[in-house]
Amino acid sequence: MKTSILAYFLALHWQLNGVTATPGNELVATATTDVESYNRFEKRELNIKVDCNELINQVIRGFSSYPEITSQVVAVSKKVGLPSATAWSVCKTFSPKAINCDYAALSVANSIGLAIIHGFIDLNPPEEGVTTATKEHSQDRRELLQSHVGDYLRSRGVEFEDISVVPLMKRRQDYGHSMEVRGVREPGQDSATDFQVYSRNDGSGHIRATPSTGTDGLERRTDGPGFKTVWKVHSRSGSPPAPASSEMADLLKGDWKGRVEADHSIGDYIGAVNFAKHGYIQLRIIPESGGFGNNFESTDKCKA
Repeated sequence: MKTSILAYFLALHWQLNGVTATPGNELVATATTDVESYNRFEKRELNIKVDCNELINQVIRGFSSYPEITSQVVAVSKKVGLPSATAWSVCKTFSPKAINCDYAALSVANSIGLAIIHGFIDLNPPEEGVTTATKEHSQDRRELLQSHVGDYLRSRGVEFEDISVVPLMKRRQDYGHSMEVRGVREPGQDSATDFQVYSRNDGSGHIRATPSTGTDGLERRTDGPGFKTVWKVHSRSGSPPAPASSEMADLLKGDWKGRVEADHSIGDYIGAVNFAKHGYIQLRIIPESGGFGNNFESTDKCKA
């Protein structure tokens, strides 16, 4: 009986997010993005192995102009003990009005979109065989990231206050970037979210999404609850089209939201987006009840 009730609520949440179940353990969603057709090619199935206590490996496929690009939920972790460690409890901190994960899910979708942008841009070296970016190239890349992120958020109808980018230095060498996107707000919403992004030139990084408090400084960015999204890009070849990235972020968001609202014991969530000829990105969404660490956490392992 417990399993059937859980299945009912999962189906209801997926239906509300435009997702329906099909035979063969696959999820499908109808996309509304009107874009040019994506070139057809042989699709590569992802076989991702992770260390979590509940493996899922379900594909969320969008019927759109990008049939070869898919989002996939890989696994989740089930929490025991303190309720503050679950995704459900962190969801309700994103707005005083929050009674579910609606507000937090929008921040999760934006985190996934930002991860895709940073992951695929930062994995592209300045020249063949060059591993360390020059000062000029670093500046060009920061401006490119700032432009791409601003365009991406505006294309989703999202408002924001400011975007700033600075290089990450190690032994006087530029090995990535730090970006802060402040005051991100969906139209008609009172609550806003701040995003702190740390991306590395190897196509990995993490994002901290926290409810905006309207204050400045390190305290605002690191204290309090929120979601940390860690990513790693694999087999990259070029960059995916922006509309496809937005669509796949929404598909993962819908699946994440449905599962978290139906099962309040879920903690970490590991997903992936297979951009076919462009490679794939693996993501781990981690609920944080307190302060955030700047360490890169594995996308192959869930917290116990």
